[in-house]
Amino acid sequence: MQYGSDSPLYSSLYNLDYTYQYDKLSCVRKMYFAHLTLAYLVTFCGAMCFVCRLSRCMMWLHAHFGRAYIVLMMWLMATSLVLHNTGLPIAVLMSFVCVLGGITIGWMCIKWHQAQMERMAFEYLSGVNCPVSIGAFYAAKRVIAEGKSRLSRLFSAKAAHGMCMFVSFVNILGRLGSSNQSSDFVCYTYPVYKQLDSAKFNGSNQALTFVPVHDPNYAKLPWASSDAYWGLELSLGPLAAAFVFGAIFVYFCTSVRKPPAVETAPANTAFNNNAIFSSVRLCLRPQPTVSQATP
Repeated sequence: MQYGSDSPLYSSLYNLDYTYQYDKLSCVRKMYFAHLTLAYLVTFCGAMCFVCRLSRCMMWLHAHFGRAYIVLMMWLMATSLVLHNTGLPIAVLMSFVCVLGGITIGWMCIKWHQAQMERMAFEYLSGVNCPVSIGAFYAAKRVIAEGKSRLSRLFSAKAAHGMCMFVSFVNILGRLGSSNQSSDFVCYTYPVYKQLDSAKFNGSNQALTFVPVHDPNYAKLPWASSDAYWGLELSLGPLAAAFVFGAIFVYFCTSVRKPPAVETAPANTAFNNNAIFSSVRLCLRPQPTVSQATP
């Protein structure tokens, strides 16, 4: 598809597949189907996050579905940038605030909870006579979690994480259920200048004027020479700069030290091995004091 051609055959004013004005895209019909597919994937991942919490054997999938929910949500927002015909209702924008606000606060809550659990696990293992291993570390966190009261579980950062993410999921689910999901989406509007004077156009006392296809000052923009080269500059340029900075930092600002020997778990030992869990539980259990009999 040739965007921005001067030929009326390709002008978006006569095309329902896209809207291109002032050398900018505002609507692309093909992107709608990608947007709808991502919406279903986001909804599925969000639902699976809650389903996985109902079964112990599926809990390990919870974090993976949560990460997929956040990543797909970003791409869902990206595709929505070129799906504009008549804008969005204020109520829908408020719903999107709940979607993104729930993700933001929920993510911060779970990261804080994870940091607290790691600190508590290290404190427990350092205060008892338990071997230091990855399996013991995960088992210690499990023991700590199971030792919490129902009240402390309800009023916790982890519970706040679940509630905020549920707010996000409910709002994206409602948006999917109330939107038009048929294949009749087309780009049916084209912008015109307002009949007001501004820095871009003097429209007072004039008839409605279409926004031109091309920006008269486009040649002054940094990407005017080539969009492809501009994309390479934004990707390969920062990558090369980051590599050079990293090489300089590693060479001048770091030192090599031999790590101390640390006892590790056997290679064939699973993190959730019941034997490790039982041994850590015994280590964390307070040991009774035995008084020595006097001779």
